[in-house]
Amino acid sequence: MWKRFPTFSKNSKIILLFLFSYSSPYLSQSIIQLPTDDAYEDERTNISPLPKKNIEKKIQFYDLYEPKEKTEREVLKQAIEYSESHLLYREAHWENLLFWKKSWIWSSYSLIENEGYFLSKDGFSKPRLEMMASLRAGFLPASLQDEHPICRFPERYTWFKNHIPNLSFPKVQCVRFLNWKERANFLQFQYIYLEPNFAEFDHIVGDFFLSVTSEKEKGEIPKENPGEPKESLYLRHVFTSPQREKDIPKQSFATSMFIYPLTLQEGEKDRLIRILWDLNGVERLSVWHSQSNALFHLYLMELVRKGTQFGPIQLPIDSLKQINKKELLLTGREERTTNTKQRTDENQPSILSENPIDMHGKYRAKLSYGSSNLGSFSEISFRFGLHDLLNSKKAYPKDSELQILNLDLRRYADGRAELSAFQVLRYVNVRPFSLKDRNFSEAFQLGTESIYFRDSSRRISVGNADYLLGLSFGKEVPDSFYLGKISMLAGGKVQSHPEFRHGLRYGPQAGILYIWELGSFKLLVQSFYTYARVSKNEDHFENSLQFRYAISEALEIRAEAKSNIAYQENLFSIHYLF
Repeated sequence: MWKRFPTFSKNSKIILLFLFSYSSPYLSQSIIQLPTDDAYEDERTNISPLPKKNIEKKIQFYDLYEPKEKTEREVLKQAIEYSESHLLYREAHWENLLFWKKSWIWSSYSLIENEGYFLSKDGFSKPRLEMMASLRAGFLPASLQDEHPICRFPERYTWFKNHIPNLSFPKVQCVRFLNWKERANFLQFQYIYLEPNFAEFDHIVGDFFLSVTSEKEKGEIPKENPGEPKESLYLRHVFTSPQREKDIPKQSFATSMFIYPLTLQEGEKDRLIRILWDLNGVERLSVWHSQSNALFHLYLMELVRKGTQFGPIQLPIDSLKQINKKELLLTGREERTTNTKQRTDENQPSILSENPIDMHGKYRAKLSYGSSNLGSFSEISFRFGLHDLLNSKKAYPKDSELQILNLDLRRYADGRAELSAFQVLRYVNVRPFSLKDRNFSEAFQLGTESIYFRDSSRRISVGNADYLLGLSFGKEVPDSFYLGKISMLAGGKVQSHPEFRHGLRYGPQAGILYIWELGSFKLLVQSFYTYARVSKNEDHFENSLQFRYAISEALEIRAEAKSNIAYQENLFSIHYLF
């Protein structure tokens, strides 16, 4: 019914995800999985939860349905008039039930792509029509029993009864739902955050999902019926499914799993159970990878705890932070896991060593003061996202950098203003090389930067693009004898400006990058040389030394020294991450 677009390559995902995740409603598919719990595998071999093929065969829309009984038609008419006059379809709870996302640029839409979740032909994008169709469908014959919309969407119709006066639907026997609800009283709910892969920003958010597990032994849980959700039910987002799942057995390192039990108040657990039943059979979310997962779980928590409102977010870890602020999560605990098929050494390195909720924010504001050949200056900077090599690596991939829309504005003592740099995208991955993983280091940058023109004794902003590939060496986890990590990279550089010969300066580029870290201190040294004579321009080199001290996850101070042909500058800066 709704058009689905093809998936993108890995590098395209990295770029597109962070540049456009607030706007586009399509281009990827996330999976809501309902797998069988390993602990009860022997009892559930032939049981599956409402297969999608069965749902698709029974998809019907009820925009024009009218009940046969006159009394029911009158009740329906009054319910529709009440919902229209009171604008119930604009209620936050109703919009959240549809997982409906408002967009400032594109038309608004639901995060859920399955047609079977909607009772109106246009319910995917129009909450009002979905409400009208749902009210009409509530008067279908009670003989449908478990296939009746009242049984398929118990939370939806419970909400109707609580908000529309004198509304009475036919009495329907929802045997399957009541049986599962009885067992669901033995369930406990918790959010689980899995650490991201080494240096892979397409998994920077890690895996983030809601886990529902049994509190009692399996012998005390009533047996389930075919077509019902399992005792162990996961609403899980996998960034590059199925590729991510295919890569899991190849992981050669341990992972950390952080578990955050939900603190559900009276009535909230019943509401969550009804909502999970509403979602039974839903298989796809239709939006960007991390955006879909984060919004989905925020909407879920807004449904569970009424009156809870969350602001716009980008990453699933942000949703964990916001849910945590609403006192919906207990203190997280860490559990170390290893892939037993590949490795059982408990001493394998873990990327995460502390609670990921305490990781630094994705936005950065910077205030700097420095001096150069052209005089003293002050500089302000703002970065839309996300992380650089000198930031604290807690809950972020190690030895990686991803900066989105980084803007530096400079003002000299004599009043001159300068656009010092504007990085649209900067990506660096310098994870140490291993023969087993055969991982290469790479760096990519696109934007503008200010360079010094020796002939005119001034700095000019030029368009800039770099790409380098190489190898990195060093220990992934620092120890008592840590010498740091070194990367050797080679590639090409292209710059554009009218003062270059034919408007372009380009050529092969090579460089060395060195990182050393000890506690709150970190050192980064870089040296790059571009052989620009192939474009009949002057060669270019640039050296930099940067030192960071982290006062906290949110506050850093840095000292930097940079130099290139006939130009030097030194600056001191304070960074605030939020």
